[in-house]
Amino acid sequence: RGMRRRWKVQSEPGGAIRGGSKTPDILITERGALPLIIENEFADNPANSVEQDAAGRLGLNLEDGGQEMRAVIALRTPEQAATAPQHELEGWLRACRDFDYALYRLRRGDERVRWPAAGWLRGSLAELALLAQQAMRPDEEIDELADQLQTHISDAEVVFTQRYPQGGAEVAALLADTLRLEDDRGRQARRMAMAMLANALIFQQSLAPGMAGIPTPSSMRMDDNLVQEATVRVWREILKINYFPIFHVAREILKWIDQPAVAEEILAKLYSFLTKLFRSDSAARSHDLTGFVFQRLIADRKFLATFYTRPESAALLAALALPRDRPPGAADWSDAQTLKGLRIADFACGTGTLLSAVYNRLGALHELHGGDAQTLHSNMIERVLVGCDVLPMATHLTLSMLASAQPEQRFEHSQILTMRYGRQERKLGKKGEYDYALGSLDLLAMQEALPTLATRPMAVEGRGETEAQERHYLPDNSFDLVIMNPPFTRPTNHGGQHKDIPNPAFAAFGADAIAQKALGERSKEVIRGTAGHGNAGMASYFFALADRKIRNPGILALVIPLVFLAGKTWEKARKLVRDRYSSIVVVTIAGNKSSDKSFSADTGLGECLLVARKLADNPARARFVTLREKPRNQTEGELIGHIVQGASTIRCLEDGPSGGTSIRIGSDEVGQMLDCPLPESGPWQYACILDFALAQTAWQLVRGKLWPPRTAQHSLRIVPLEEIAKIGPVHRDINGIEGGVPRGPFDIHKPPIHSVPTYPALWAHDAKRERCMEVEIDSEAIVRTSHSRDAQKAINGKAETIWATATRSHIATDFQYNSQALCVSMTRAVSIGGRAWPSVIFPKEKRETWEPAFTVWSNSTLGILLYWWQANRQQSGRGVTTVTALPALPTLDLCAL
Repeated sequence: RGMRRRWKVQSEPGGAIRGGSKTPDILITERGALPLIIENEFADNPANSVEQDAAGRLGLNLEDGGQEMRAVIALRTPEQAATAPQHELEGWLRACRDFDYALYRLRRGDERVRWPAAGWLRGSLAELALLAQQAMRPDEEIDELADQLQTHISDAEVVFTQRYPQGGAEVAALLADTLRLEDDRGRQARRMAMAMLANALIFQQSLAPGMAGIPTPSSMRMDDNLVQEATVRVWREILKINYFPIFHVAREILKWIDQPAVAEEILAKLYSFLTKLFRSDSAARSHDLTGFVFQRLIADRKFLATFYTRPESAALLAALALPRDRPPGAADWSDAQTLKGLRIADFACGTGTLLSAVYNRLGALHELHGGDAQTLHSNMIERVLVGCDVLPMATHLTLSMLASAQPEQRFEHSQILTMRYGRQERKLGKKGEYDYALGSLDLLAMQEALPTLATRPMAVEGRGETEAQERHYLPDNSFDLVIMNPPFTRPTNHGGQHKDIPNPAFAAFGADAIAQKALGERSKEVIRGTAGHGNAGMASYFFALADRKIRNPGILALVIPLVFLAGKTWEKARKLVRDRYSSIVVVTIAGNKSSDKSFSADTGLGECLLVARKLADNPARARFVTLREKPRNQTEGELIGHIVQGASTIRCLEDGPSGGTSIRIGSDEVGQMLDCPLPESGPWQYACILDFALAQTAWQLVRGKLWPPRTAQHSLRIVPLEEIAKIGPVHRDINGIEGGVPRGPFDIHKPPIHSVPTYPALWAHDAKRERCMEVEIDSEAIVRTSHSRDAQKAINGKAETIWATATRSHIATDFQYNSQALCVSMTRAVSIGGRAWPSVIFPKEKRETWEPAFTVWSNSTLGILLYWWQANRQQSGRGVTTVTALPALPTLDLCAL
């Protein structure tokens, strides 16, 4: 009863179940949540029927209100509870870690699911209480309602499109400008406007029962239809009380629709959804559904490249960032005053998923220890939680999600900030002069308070939206937790969908080439001296921002591209984490496809979770976690986070090929974790490995020990490739063109049949052809020509230099393990090494014997294992490396043979 204030907990409530022949052991109910039954027996009871009892409760209905039982927990209590003295019983129960429990769920279509499928979860009553909170969330209903809401929003948008007169395009353009959305012929702006109206109606319905002065939407009806004038009037009255971010824009949108009949038809479409939503009270307070829908509609983030963090991923990251037994800066989670003094930020808040997950977990843990989350709420909104984004839609939704945690609690202001972005006119009276704002990245500039910036953000207030004043003080080294899923666009345009855009990282909101260049130059200024790197992309800039803002010993919690672990441009960031942080946790997924390795929705790229505490006494080690697949739900995500942070001892990389410490949910292994040393430089190779025995074997092999599982050790001499060979030129030095000017001396063509190329080359992969270690050339390098005699002489000189690197031995830079046979190949005669096959250049006197020896070794199990260990594993089934990384590749020391 003391673990959540909103719960009504009844012990053996007679008559609680309609038609039930047996009284449930414990019944928990909460407004806006599913009811939950806990069936409890002693674990050693030989006639234990707790699972049968639990399963039998599913599908029954409560007598009071008729809600269907869709969640039941079977609990096995240790036998010692029967003999503990009464005065010691509560303390014993709170201290016990040996409760066994399993969750039974009733899905749509009468599907009955046990979680875990086999075995039991084991933990304390506190962990049981957290599971109960998750089990009472109507996730399935929220997903269904989100789909329905999107349909109703689309229907409303169709009404706007079909019924509005010619001025509709003008209004749509105005909406697009107000919402900072690129207007795809008005459609997106109209959809987002309809979503804002729907959000306001949903929020109003949630507020109305508990807040004086706020009527329900039904009060705005006449003849069963919502009236435009009445709705505008009621929302104006609500604005006098609070909730500017939700109702101001919605009211303005409604006022812009100057045809009452059209407005009321639109409101009718949205109100019909409202009646469905609140017909079942279970989802009435679950505003996650608006987050789902808004994210689907914000298509303009293609250049901002920020994607919706999956709720289950957010739950996992929040659990890693806020361990149950270790609150940031406080001795105990019950310490309300310390919690009120925290500073938590997301500088790329998007739809607020991560901030909401952290806030909900913080409140749950506070109540778990006897606190009252409701008393924290106004302080959390006004002082603790900071969210920044460049989209007004995003900041408005973020605040609506945070406010919905305690909708009856008022607040005066917030620190949810709409950051200025793009070209800003200087107010100097000079036409044609501009400043350029970088959104949250302007915070990298040294500043005392936001007003000192050249361009100030807009603060989303409780009663209005104004330019941020001095209270919005975001100094460096002041935050206890920074949690983000930052943008990852890179400021390069090498091919792909952005090839015609000068600087994709700054192309949002229709920025032209001049603005993109200016924003790029300004970004270089603000990241100077940080771990940010232009070629690593925007994610590295936000990483630098997070590091700048976190205090010592604050917590860093990021969803970050998987290339962070191996990319050369991320080297400074990895070194910074290694040198300045401790308690480092890295979580990856061993998926079959790149999209399976992502913690976000729709990115299609591999990602990892990085959590660390900013503390100088760093042992330069990290806990690496590989999951078999994405967490299937928020309950599983939260539990995995607790297991990872709660494990007191785990296996180490240096232990030998025994594998990692298993992460189990019941009888199922969902992943492994391993404690690993962080190298002083270079990649962190420990990610996305499903069986850490492989990592342990590879690590030992690099150090000259052949030590496969279940065998004795043997010694080998392993050295970096640069000690026995040089690597040929990068392909851009052979045939590249930069800025329209040739960089390399050759053009590459497929040679004619039966010809003998003057400059043969091995350029690309052909898996069908590459089935023997000796391969044929596939290309011919032809010297480029110039009208200038001096230029031609320079080209010829470059061609001679390149040809001097020609060899028979070539190594793959892009190795698809599940389709390609060769890591290293040999051509029959010397050839230029191309894009996929750079040359490996041995000393001339050694080539005849070393080239075949190196080829055989590199294509053996051990050679491929070392290649895999060193290569970038961002994409499933593929190892990718570069000409600059190959010198460090561990290989057999041919000098020792």
